[in-house]
Amino acid sequence: MDKKLEPYYLSAETALSIVSKKFNIKIDIKEDDINLRFKKYDRNNTDDSIQMKNFFLSLGLSLQDILFNNGEDLLNEPMPILLLTPEMKWMVCVSGGQKIKLVNARGELCYVEIEDEYLKELSAFSILPLNKVVDSIRVKNIIKNSLSMNKIFYTKYFFSSLFMAIFALTIPVFSNLFYDKLVPSASVSSLFGVAIIVAVFIVFEFILRTSKDIYQSITARQDDVDIDIAFLEAVLYSKKKNGRSMSSAFVLWNEFQKIKPVLLNSIFQRIADIPIFIIFLI
Repeated sequence: MDKKLEPYYLSAETALSIVSKKFNIKIDIKEDDINLRFKKYDRNNTDDSIQMKNFFLSLGLSLQDILFNNGEDLLNEPMPILLLTPEMKWMVCVSGGQKIKLVNARGELCYVEIEDEYLKELSAFSILPLNKVVDSIRVKNIIKNSLSMNKIFYTKYFFSSLFMAIFALTIPVFSNLFYDKLVPSASVSSLFGVAIIVAVFIVFEFILRTSKDIYQSITARQDDVDIDIAFLEAVLYSKKKNGRSMSSAFVLWNEFQKIKPVLLNSIFQRIADIPIFIIFLI
């Protein structure tokens, strides 16, 4: 145990109250409840991780593990986050970097330098109220979150579709214009020239089509995982809140699996249709 971290050790109730201010909610937790369940916590132990997540689900919270090896790995994480020692000592981190910023028992923010070896023993979590998770699976929010999280791949997918549409239009237009000006005495060489140009277009279209399929595969896989996680957490929250049985919860899950491909395909179809619509307007 690192002695210089002792001023930053908080009770579970205090740590959660600090983190919950971000969501304007109050978390009812008793220190004895968590102490009875956990004597120690090992970030590499799957059973400990599942038990901790189930405990937070009972509080109406989704708990997400944050993997890190040093303070700089926390720079891109949404703050504040919870830090937990193997001895079940809680801390609240509000900033990452070579020196991480922690909240002490008096509510003051201080920069602390922690050795990487000791940081590797700590567990880090972010929390999200499950009612926020429920909102996140609304169709408009699914589309919004999907586009924002994977905007790079969606942008590449859009431009691939745009250039494919341009090439599909260019080849027949070019051929018609060329044949109108074909010189009979040089028809053979002219046809060779046209064949080469068309072949170049076809090669580029093949490359674009392959790239488009790759971008769609990567994005769809990521969206598929994100949506599944969000929906399952929402179903568990609904089960807890409304007293539904586990069987009814899985009926909802199975029904959602039937419509999910339609939703994802419709997103890609709309993006692929936009370039065609733009060209039609032009």
